[in-house]
Amino acid sequence: MYDKTSRQNTIKELVKAGMVHSQEELQELLNERGFAATQATLSRDMKALGIVKMHDPEFGYSYRMPYGSGNGAPGIPNSISSDGVLSIEFSGSLAVIKTRPGFANVVGAILDASHVAALMGTIAGDDTVLLVLRDAYTRADVLDSLSQVLPGIVRLVK
Repeated sequence: MYDKTSRQNTIKELVKAGMVHSQEELQELLNERGFAATQATLSRDMKALGIVKMHDPEFGYSYRMPYGSGNGAPGIPNSISSDGVLSIEFSGSLAVIKTRPGFANVVGAILDASHVAALMGTIAGDDTVLLVLRDAYTRADVLDSLSQVLPGIVRLVK
């Protein structure tokens, strides 16, 4: 029986090789390599490794470790180009970031890993990230914090 570290290293190799399009596929690939893991175990491993599901116009959705390590979270960078970010709009203690399709999970993961003080948390879909903002921060404070992680975000305010 292999240990957790060996299983997670194998998951990283498979994901980096672009071989994983679903958790079921990952489970089969791991079984072929002698690892027995439940779907719940795979979900925990993927979260711990910072793996995100991204859309590729040519190949559809697949799991990726899109960047090097950042802020202590494997696979999550310290910042990202805002090329995939289309806009940000505020409403009370919420903000919505619109992205290109398949980009929202990466943006949400980066924001979560960056521990932006003004954010309580994020919820990411395919092309939308919902930001839950802390009461003590103004929109200017939030934008200033976000611009450290998403350069150019200020110019995208609606």
